[in-house]
Amino acid sequence: MQSNRIITANRVIYQTEIFPELKQHFGYLTNKHGQLLQILDLIDMNVIYPIHYWNSRFGRPIEHRHRFVIAFIAKALWNIAQTNTFIEYLKIDKVLRSICGFDERNFLLPSESTFSRAFAEISKSQVGEKLMEYIVKVHCGNTLHEHVSIDGSAIAVAEKATPVEKIWVKTKSGKKKQVVKNKNTAQIQQTQDTDTILNNISTVCDYGTKKDSKGYKYTWKGYKLHAAVNDYNIPVAAIVTSASVNDTLVAIPLIRTVEDRVDNLYYLMDKGYDSTAIRTEIDNHGKVGLIDFNHRGNKNDTRAFMPHEQVRYGNRAFSESLFSHLKMQHLPSYILYRGIDKVKTVLNFALSVIATLQIIKYSSA
Repeated sequence: MQSNRIITANRVIYQTEIFPELKQHFGYLTNKHGQLLQILDLIDMNVIYPIHYWNSRFGRPIEHRHRFVIAFIAKALWNIAQTNTFIEYLKIDKVLRSICGFDERNFLLPSESTFSRAFAEISKSQVGEKLMEYIVKVHCGNTLHEHVSIDGSAIAVAEKATPVEKIWVKTKSGKKKQVVKNKNTAQIQQTQDTDTILNNISTVCDYGTKKDSKGYKYTWKGYKLHAAVNDYNIPVAAIVTSASVNDTLVAIPLIRTVEDRVDNLYYLMDKGYDSTAIRTEIDNHGKVGLIDFNHRGNKNDTRAFMPHEQVRYGNRAFSESLFSHLKMQHLPSYILYRGIDKVKTVLNFALSVIATLQIIKYSSA
């Protein structure tokens, strides 16, 4: 039986053979058009979004929803923020209209409100998450991955923030400060199933604070994307939470999601994930966790990486590279959709585009 890598490589070769015919039919075919065709060739839309999800025997026939899924994948590939802008783009690009499955006559394109209703249905059906899971399991599931890096990144949105419940706690110096009230801890999560953990994690739009790579603090309004990425810069799992959620509260469900999809040897995380519960979770799965040590001002804490561990830990840069790739090429500065379901769908479509492009890149290398 052929491996997924060979099958994917054969598909890429086949696509390069049919591209000249498409160019002859349309008159032109840009690099983006080629990438979209390659992405769609790696996806079985009937598995991700079966027709019985939205088809009905009664009332007015619902327009074929697969074309809208393709359109939103293209929207992420072209990095177009607003739907009305994307519709204008469809009007002048007959190749993109045809690939998406819309009528070649641009005046018969669906309206902006139709696109909005379709996106709401797609978000409710969690098509973005299913697309991401399908790509990883089918094209990466049978491969042993050496490292998986986990990190979180700020996601800014144009949405009204919800006040976060905070409580006063005493610091070591005796002073009081306000902190976000958490319903759970990493220690408690070890005794819970993944669904229970995720249900206890906040997903409302609020404010978050984080240090950048240079140590400067910055604040944003919106959500936080927690992602796991392999050595090929392919995102293998992602969870979206409120901006204020601490990274340690998402590590365990993210690790379990990775274990369900791919097989790896090492988990790489920064010192924000330095927790006994997280290390125990990794050990329980029979993997090695290289988590940077957070001494928290304790001079007696002399923990440090061995030289060979320090070298291996350098591969954690792939997580930062993923976020940079995502925000520079496939995600607008501000997500204009409102609500966690729609934001998750936007992010998962963008991550799916990155995953398929990376799979194509390394399969044809």
